[in-house]
Amino acid sequence: MHRDLKPSNVLVTAKGGVKLLDFGLAKLGSGTGALDDEALTRGLTAAGTIVGTLHYMSPEQLQGNAADTRSDIFAFGVVLYEMLTGKRAFEGASPASVIAAILERPAPSIATVAPSSLDRLLQRCLAKDPDERWQSARDVKAALDLITEPPIAAQPSPVDTRRRSSPWPWVGVGVLALGLAGLAFVHLRETAPTLSVVRFQVSAPDKMKIVSPPWVSPDGRSVAFVAQGPDGVRRIGIRRLDALDSRVLPGTDDASENVIWSPDSRWIAFAADRKLKTIEASGSGIRTIGDLANNISGGSWNNDGVLILGEFARGIYRTTANGGTLTQLVKPTGNEIGHVWPVFLPDGQRFIYIGLQRDRKAVAHVTTLDGVEQTKFELDQRARPTYVAERPGSSRLRLLSNRNDTIVAQRVDEATLTPVGEPDLVVDGVADATNFGAPGLYSVSSTGTLVYLSGESSKPTQLVWFDRAGKPISMVGPPATYNDLSLSPDETRVAVTRGDGSDEDLWLIDLSRNISTKFTFDAAQEWHAVWSPDGKRVAFSSTRVRGGTTNSVFWKDAGNVGNEDLVLDTGANERLDDWSPDGKLLLIDRTEGRDDLWIVPVAPEAPGGQRTPVPYLTQPGFAEARGQFFPIAPSDGRYWIVYTSNESGQNEIYLESYPRGAPKVQISTNGGTEPRWRRDGKELFYISPDQKLMAVAVTIGSELTFAAPKELFQTRLSTSGTLAYRMLRYDVTRDGTRFLINTESDSPETSSNPITVLLNWTSLLKP
Repeated sequence: MHRDLKPSNVLVTAKGGVKLLDFGLAKLGSGTGALDDEALTRGLTAAGTIVGTLHYMSPEQLQGNAADTRSDIFAFGVVLYEMLTGKRAFEGASPASVIAAILERPAPSIATVAPSSLDRLLQRCLAKDPDERWQSARDVKAALDLITEPPIAAQPSPVDTRRRSSPWPWVGVGVLALGLAGLAFVHLRETAPTLSVVRFQVSAPDKMKIVSPPWVSPDGRSVAFVAQGPDGVRRIGIRRLDALDSRVLPGTDDASENVIWSPDSRWIAFAADRKLKTIEASGSGIRTIGDLANNISGGSWNNDGVLILGEFARGIYRTTANGGTLTQLVKPTGNEIGHVWPVFLPDGQRFIYIGLQRDRKAVAHVTTLDGVEQTKFELDQRARPTYVAERPGSSRLRLLSNRNDTIVAQRVDEATLTPVGEPDLVVDGVADATNFGAPGLYSVSSTGTLVYLSGESSKPTQLVWFDRAGKPISMVGPPATYNDLSLSPDETRVAVTRGDGSDEDLWLIDLSRNISTKFTFDAAQEWHAVWSPDGKRVAFSSTRVRGGTTNSVFWKDAGNVGNEDLVLDTGANERLDDWSPDGKLLLIDRTEGRDDLWIVPVAPEAPGGQRTPVPYLTQPGFAEARGQFFPIAPSDGRYWIVYTSNESGQNEIYLESYPRGAPKVQISTNGGTEPRWRRDGKELFYISPDQKLMAVAVTIGSELTFAAPKELFQTRLSTSGTLAYRMLRYDVTRDGTRFLINTESDSPETSSNPITVLLNWTSLLKP
């Protein structure tokens, strides 16, 4: 520790070199910087000297507490402020007022003479708490290197103009960066030891399940994620790595799976209800900063307060943390169907994103904030790449990405930034992303912290018949990773989504012989199977058309002959909910920032061709999902539809007519999802927030009337990354005596893949 860093101890030589002087107070190891009368007198009253000592002391030194190298970081910040402004950072008319200013007054800003990135660096140097400061001179130098790198873009930005308009502070920054070499003589004389890799795991909050990638803060001290509770609502969870438990951030209901940290690790940006919002990591200060046309497909936030966002089919957009309209940077062209996962490079002026193509290829693009492409290269479609420093503070980059259940790091050509050579394996055992809505279930900080979701994306489940008392009767099919299921009208077969680790297909299970037959074969996700009323076709949603992120609707002969016919592809994300009992209408759940219900007229005798969906329930700010037609064909042209909506603040089951006009009826009383009719219409079933199967008696007349809900039994419904309120994990026989349920095979409790935290992961890289 130098313990007396101040302007009078920094000498600039005639040749521009910088020397750090006066090691009279330097000390090895830990110690205290107790304040004494001699120090006060020398600093304030010594004639003919630049004011030193007191004005450059850290809060812990003034309080007589233990001081370490971070006290020198504070003094360095004070010197930096004085060099850039010509004024002392903490002024006072007396020693007491100077002490009070250092201990209590907020750190001064240099925003009027320097860019915000340098101001943020200074603020961190001058943090009152040593734990909140930069932790070493090496960290400060690395941050200064990034700030003083020349701009990449050919055309100057407003920030660049401001830098050139006030050149002298940058001379100071350059000199000060060199001066750090002197400070490093004290702090970094010895060769930096190889840091050991440390691994530990973080779990979701109690009774919640992680349904997103984990997002580590830039300082490597916190991990954010999106978790789903028993009520099916997604909220942002956060875990400080020095804490014992995770917590949920209030006001983040229905957050998308993409969490974006601010560079100073204080704020989180996220999308919900077609709004871009920010919230302090502490859980306060939530605000809306802009409107979104759709949900976001990734994003990143740089030191200048610029956010870049992917909006898939619309391309990559930019905005600012202070709000404003979205400005398009790049848009899909040619064979591209959408853009995803934009991430800033360490310089904060370039970013990498993925362009998904119709031929199922994926191309990584490196582009400037002016929209100028610098390079591109092809990579695995499910990869989510990001550039990281080879070591914390290093200017050499590696390309980090995922491959199947591993994370790999690859060297890059310094000129073109394209990957070269064979990648190094960093970790394996990463969860498959099929059910999580985003590839690459990992993130990384600049401080050497890597986090990823561990293990399998979902555990094998079992289809089980239960009676009305909840007693298991028999099992259907082998244990597998099942999703939505639907009984055929004659109850001889069940259509179910089944995953094999790389994609999910539809299977048909013959219930009398217990034989499973694969129904779809495309290397994409097929789910939300619905039988036609006559049992001759199975309609379903598939991601095959638009590269794995947007669903279109198909149908196929239920005899498993012939090819699938495309029924609906509008470019929106459309999941199939139900088929009307007269075969004339399809009910779909369309997602464009939120879930809405739409009606698609279809002619039962005419497969193929485009249909035009019409809006049914599209309440702004609320989500309506998983609608089900009343199973008896209408005689007066009026259909009844039950659905799930969160308009009351939690998911409940409602009934409305189609066309609309009859009064809306709320059926559930304390939350509910996944409504299912008994096929004779005399009962309605749904799942309560605590996973109980509920039954509601129905009286059929000119209107439908409903009795009070009654509990049948506690289920052990399968949980997966897919949102519960968008799924139907059970079905019921025509007489309501038996229930086929996709059941967890191990524990009735909600389980979740843990997040693995890897500290000092760069030590795993080969030289």
